[in-house]
Amino acid sequence: MKVLGLFLANLLVLSFLCFRLGWAERVALSLASLEKRYLSLQEVRIQGFNGDPHELPAYRRLQQISAPRAVFWPDSIEREFERDPRIQQAGLKRCSGANWRCVELVILERKPAVIARMGEDLWIVGGDGTFIAPLAKDQPLLQNYDRAELTNLPVVDGLLPAGASNAQLLSRLMYVKRTLDQIEREAGLRVKHLTLRESGEMVAEFDDLPFRALFGYAAEDNARLGRELNRLKHIVSQFKGKLNAIRSIDLVYDTMAVVKLTAEVPVPLRSQS
Repeated sequence: MKVLGLFLANLLVLSFLCFRLGWAERVALSLASLEKRYLSLQEVRIQGFNGDPHELPAYRRLQQISAPRAVFWPDSIEREFERDPRIQQAGLKRCSGANWRCVELVILERKPAVIARMGEDLWIVGGDGTFIAPLAKDQPLLQNYDRAELTNLPVVDGLLPAGASNAQLLSRLMYVKRTLDQIEREAGLRVKHLTLRESGEMVAEFDDLPFRALFGYAAEDNARLGRELNRLKHIVSQFKGKLNAIRSIDLVYDTMAVVKLTAEVPVPLRSQS
């Protein structure tokens, strides 16, 4: 009898728990139904994204959450958008006007800066050092960008020397980006191809000049690169109309430049070297 009484007591407790769990599940389903009916988003407005937002997993999830959650607790969904390499920053806010079930999604797209050669592949890299996608015709992540603008970006070799870590890769990439910006800003020259040596020296080829230029390592000395650019501009002015006579210019030395001439240079020009 004692065993039977214990069995019946356990059965009663189990039945009660099953009833409570079933009741809780029904309440949860009812609340979810009410939330979907009265609190779900009716409209999502998007600014700053050139692609199809329906391809973004974060956008599909945004359409399933409630308006209060999107407005008052947006951090997690914003971070989810920013996992896409095309998106540098995402922000959610309530739309202006009376419709409180409308949110505005403001996206800052990542701007491509260089094409990095990584082994056999060419990668589009953003100005903040993020690798966006391989440069391929069928790459869906590049549909947001103008193909002609992408192919006109400078190509960079030597970003990842043997044994380099991810931190070193990012450091070298940002060094290259600063150098390219300074060359364009101070000399008005656009680099079409740049090779970064392990030493930090760089060999640059330009859109508007027929020769290569070697720059010294200047990661922590922008003034040094500025002096090298001044010497480069001086040489270009001295050889005005005869730039094809120059094969390369070595600007590594701090107070001079070594100009190598082509074999077709006429005798008067050779005397200038």
